[in-house]
Amino acid sequence: MGSGHGRAGRRLPGLCPPDPRGHGQSSWPAEYSFGLLAADVDAFVRALGLSSVVLVGHSIGGATVLLAAQQRPDWLAALVLEEPTVIRPGLPTIYPPKCPDGTTGVDWDAVVHGLYADFNDPDPAYWDRLADIDVPTLVFVGADENLNPKQERMHEAAALIPHVRVRTIAVGHRVHEVAPDRFLDALNAFLGPSGPTPRLVG
Repeated sequence: MGSGHGRAGRRLPGLCPPDPRGHGQSSWPAEYSFGLLAADVDAFVRALGLSSVVLVGHSIGGATVLLAAQQRPDWLAALVLEEPTVIRPGLPTIYPPKCPDGTTGVDWDAVVHGLYADFNDPDPAYWDRLADIDVPTLVFVGADENLNPKQERMHEAAALIPHVRVRTIAVGHRVHEVAPDRFLDALNAFLGPSGPTPRLVG
């Protein structure tokens, strides 16, 4: 889940990219939170009858799949996080951005209001339950030095996840678009050559 899949997405077999609520062809119910988005992911996977799923989340999509993984669904095989938004109590308040000119296909004001409210007043369990994620997890970080606060939190969150690998590709926030070959090489090395090809939901 996240914005765009670029060249990397077009080269991933079995990719099932849903439109989150409030985006694209999904419904616009005017009610948005990370908890609802995570529940939607679970409902999407179960509706398609998928198993051995690898959840892939970029940016805010990373926060969504982290929350989904904390529920330990029986269909989840692995987790991939690319520059994920990390939610933790006690962070400075952030304010919603204005809708960029020309934006279409997004219920912008309602989505942003709901998700930023979650970010600014999160359930403490969101952070506490990172240790409950019990599947192999790969975290892509887009910088190896001069980390910004968001990237520092990525490392802090990764340290709490039991079966985690952190892969640094210092190209910024959109690793899959800027360095698709390196992104795919790291992803394929993480998934490994053996066993059935998992479904990728991202």
